[in-house]
Amino acid sequence: MQVAEASWHDWRIELLLLCELAVRSDSVDATIRLYDSILHHTGRQFDGTMSSWRAIFEEHADGLVFVRRDNPVFFGGLNHALLSLFKLAVPDENGLLPDPTELETGRIIAIMTALQNPRGPLSTRVKALHLLLLARTGVTKQSLAEADGAAREIMEESSTRTAGEIRARWIAMRSFDRQVNIDYVAAFVEFGLEIPCNATDYIPPRRKPWPMKDLTEIADAVDAAFGALLADSRPAIPTDVSDVIIGNLVRIRQLTHRVLNASSEDDGMVSEILLRSLVDSAVQIRWLFNKNDPALYSQFKARSLASERDAIENLQQELKTSGMSDDDAWNIVREDYAGIGERLGRWPELLSVVYGPWSDIPTSRMARELDRLLLTTFQRTSDSAHGSWRSIEKFQLSLCNNPLHPRHYVPAAEERRSAGIVPVVSALLTAVNVLAAACEVMAASSSLGLEVQKIDASLRQWIIDHQSTFGVFDWESVEE
Repeated sequence: MQVAEASWHDWRIELLLLCELAVRSDSVDATIRLYDSILHHTGRQFDGTMSSWRAIFEEHADGLVFVRRDNPVFFGGLNHALLSLFKLAVPDENGLLPDPTELETGRIIAIMTALQNPRGPLSTRVKALHLLLLARTGVTKQSLAEADGAAREIMEESSTRTAGEIRARWIAMRSFDRQVNIDYVAAFVEFGLEIPCNATDYIPPRRKPWPMKDLTEIADAVDAAFGALLADSRPAIPTDVSDVIIGNLVRIRQLTHRVLNASSEDDGMVSEILLRSLVDSAVQIRWLFNKNDPALYSQFKARSLASERDAIENLQQELKTSGMSDDDAWNIVREDYAGIGERLGRWPELLSVVYGPWSDIPTSRMARELDRLLLTTFQRTSDSAHGSWRSIEKFQLSLCNNPLHPRHYVPAAEERRSAGIVPVVSALLTAVNVLAAACEVMAASSSLGLEVQKIDASLRQWIIDHQSTFGVFDWESVEE
């Protein structure tokens, strides 16, 4: 079923000839008359596809002149333009082949647009007529009476159940039957590519996700809690522990600001990238809290400095390889190299260079050891941080809505697109998550711990008040 649905973009091209009949009130009777007329004048059975028409035209073009006389409605509008385009048109009663009008050519685009949805009204009507013709040709086991009755119900729009059955039967039939005529579909696509792209319009949200009523007060409270926690911090022994904790808390505080600022400008890509950085830091510090091992805090610093030393030594070697003298190469990197020793408090040569994550496990695994919220946020924001397809499709591209083109994308006209309220809520949840853990690890005052609990409760209540049971936030209607 998936394969058949996925190929509807090609099948709608094959079944275009049935569209002018499908939009008529007498579509079933008109289709039956056309089938009987073609059979009578050519001896061939028409199944509704362009491939079938082409085969009949190549062998019995003269007989189709009489078919046109009996079925003039089939040869006008879209079909006149389409058959003329592929040199399959039938002369009129005067033996002439007039060029399609601009209106008739425009019908190709209009009909192809209406056919884009495989479950749409026109698509379903076309499938019903196709099944009707296939029943008459004997391709399917469906009786003529059954196919006729189902098609009439669809045209009268008297049964939504029948519409589902029609689509299911058509999918099943096409899953096991022959595929589209690749040559014709390719020729049609080639014709369509001569028509310029037309980008789908980007519809921005009705308002920016930040600042947001009530959430602004919560964000201010989060920032104040970070300030109070950092103001009360004191160096610990070993100092690597306090250095790493304080540095990460400051970073998380700043990144929370940055996510909110980017959201206030509707810069969704930047807000998601910043959120990923925020979650990275949150996962690392929470993981360190849980391990409660001073050696890991020291390793956090040492592995980073060792990586810096490795980069400096690689640069030094590259300079010498390029022909620079040892002294000149050393003079270029000496200051940076000495800086490592000053920050470390011992010779840089004592550092062990380890290639890979500082913790010897990926950050994603750390997140899995913590909680689902951090893991989910980490995974989703990875798309923007690494330029994965989901992010590029969302922020850098627009779907081309030219119905004659294969599904493809064009450059987005907008420099910025919104990511909605999710980065805002995720940043605040992450910040509060870290605050609560830090208060416990740093033995913060009981009053600050209670304040963080109140902030967490207020934030979660806001989510409950503005999130549907399907997880969608109703935030665009919130007054600024």
